[in-house]
Amino acid sequence: MYTDNVINAISGGRRGAILLNLVDDQPNGDSLTHLGAEVVRFARDQHGTVTAALAEFDTWTGRSTRFTELAPQWAQLARSVAIQYEPTQLIITALERIHQNGTRDATLADVALEATHINQPLAVEVFFTQHRRDDVLTADGDIYQSVLTDPTIYKSGIHFQFKYQLYHLGILTTGGTDDKSDVLSNTWRLEQVIGGASELY
Repeated sequence: MYTDNVINAISGGRRGAILLNLVDDQPNGDSLTHLGAEVVRFARDQHGTVTAALAEFDTWTGRSTRFTELAPQWAQLARSVAIQYEPTQLIITALERIHQNGTRDATLADVALEATHINQPLAVEVFFTQHRRDDVLTADGDIYQSVLTDPTIYKSGIHFQFKYQLYHLGILTTGGTDDKSDVLSNTWRLEQVIGGASELY
């Protein structure tokens, strides 16, 4: 069902489900977590069966319409799942701090730097390509801030796929880019900010 209606990459889908705490990876086999089971219940409630839900997903492939508009209820559920994912929390917290300090439209470099102040090991894992981490980190484990203006140090997943996901779920105001020349000028901004600097919004 997955390969027919979503994407022909079961291992990637399985890994994503584990990272999002939908599936529990155990030595005796995978099983749904409580969160994963709730997603299955929701699919059956909305579409009758999981197969029918996946078939509906298939019709959305290639659509540019924002997921919050295309399927609002699914988008809300997906947002609830994504918000429990630690990299999502890191990005939101970093942007909250940036916005509270008066910056309306942050850059990827702004977000990455602020994220390193919050949780450096996670930020390094989320933002920077493995083969360029020696260029980003000093011998003492600090960040070479001047290197953050080099678009090639960043994982494409963070500024393209993941940023688009956060946009489609109504968390960010704009989608991502896979064009390295646009990476540093592409805006990062929360759709809704919780605290401070409310005059910006």
